Order: sequence, then C-alpha cells, then structure tokens
Amino acid sequence: MKAKFAKGVVVLITGIIFLGSAFSVAYAEEEKAVLTINEALEKVWQNNLDLQKASLTLNNARISYEKAKANALQSESKIDEKQAELNWQQAQDTFQKSKDEVETEVISLYNNFKYLLSLVPLSQEKVKLAQNSLDRVKEKVKAGTAGELEELAAEISLKTARQQLESTEQQLDIARESLSLATDTANILEFSLVSEFEASVIEDSLDVYITAALQKREEIEFARKNIEIAADQLEQLKIVDSPWLDINKANNDLRILQITLKL
Repeated sequence: MKAKFAKGVVVLITGIIFLGSAFSVAYAEEEKAVLTINEALEKVWQNNLDLQKASLTLNNARISYEKAKANALQSESKIDEKQAELNWQQAQDTFQKSKDEVETEVISLYNNFKYLLSLVPLSQEKVKLAQNSLDRVKEKVKAGTAGELEELAAEISLKTARQQLESTEQQLDIARESLSLATDTANILEFSLVSEFEASVIEDSLDVYITAALQKREEIEFARKNIEIAADQLEQLKIVDSPWLDINKANNDLRILQITLKL
C-alpha cells in the first residue's frame, strides 16, 4: 500500500515538473526580444549613410583644422588661428545637427510604430463591439423592439470601425517599413519595443525648447566670433595701408555681420 502511494506521488511530481517545463518553454517561445530606443539608435549609427557621410566630413574638417592651426603657428597670425578655431567649431556643430536630425527622426518613427502597435488591438475591439451591437439591434428588429433606423445606425458604426481598423493597419505597415529601413532590421515585428523612459508632453516640449535655445546660443556665439575676425581683418588692412576699395569692402562685410547678429 505504501509502495503504491509512493509510486503515485513520484508520478504526480514528475507530471508537475513536465508541465512546468512545457509551460516555461512555451512562455520562452512567446516572449519577444526587446528593442529599446537606444538599441535602435545604435543600429542607425552603424548603418545610416547620411551619418557616415557626416562623420567623414567631420574627419576632413579635423584634418583641415590641424593643418590650419599649424600654419597659423608658423605665421604667427592670430586671425588665421581664430578662423581655424571657428571653422572647426562650425564643423562640429554641423555634424551634431546632422546627428540630432537623424536621431530625432528615428525616435519619432520608433514611438509612432509603438503607438500604432498599441492602437490595433483597440481598433479590433471596437470592430468586435460594433458587430455585437449590430447583432443585438438585429435581434431587437426581429422582436419588433427596434426599427430600421437603429439597424442602419449600427451598420454605419460597424463600417466606420472597420474603416478605422483598416486605416490603422495601413499606417502600421508604413511605420513598420520606415522603422525597418531606418534601423536595417527586417524582422521588426519580432521585437518588443520598450522605451527607456516615458516622457510627458510637457517634458518633451521643454526638451525641444531647451535644444532650440542652445542651438540659437551657439549660432550667436559663432556670429560674434565672425564679427571679431572681420574686425581684426579690417584693422590689419588699415595698418598695412591697403587700397581704399579693400578697406571699404572689409568695413561693409563687418557691418553686414553686425546687422545680421541683431536680426
């Protein structure tokens, strides 16, 4: 008797372990790999041709900067040295702007795709509810407790829900293709999109405002440095008694830069 009981316990435990293992395997098969925004951006940094081009352009600018700096040291020209520094800063700023534009686009594609993915089940549920509503109205029409206008309204609601679902699915296909191309990921639907943070609209707006303000400040700084260089060039022309036309042009160039800064 005890032997049979023990044998039964062993069989039961074995069955539980087997079922648990099967459940774990099934769950593992259903669980998707995660693709975060940072991982999507890393894919873009590796594959985006515009970024690769911008990076090569920045490297060329760095080489030109080193050469110009060496020449300025040999000639002891402060103007050439300032111009070299300014050109290098502008090259870095141009690269950063290109990088920011690409990253902003990818983040927008990522969030749009994630949003549409969440929208499809809701649209499907609306179709289901509209169909159920139409079925109930038809039953009422048969029972004589509802009229044709109610049935027509229910049919229109169902048609509208189906159109919205179709539109959402089409938008999702476009968003999927766009994100796949941007990240060079063919099987994007096999990934679970997980944002590292969920910023509110206010935080997003503040970030945009701060970014715009910083960019404006950089542009103003570049303009001031250009004015400083133009003033030095004008002064140098006066010192070496350059032709009046050259001095006049340099003075006009300086005034243009000063006016542009005020705009």
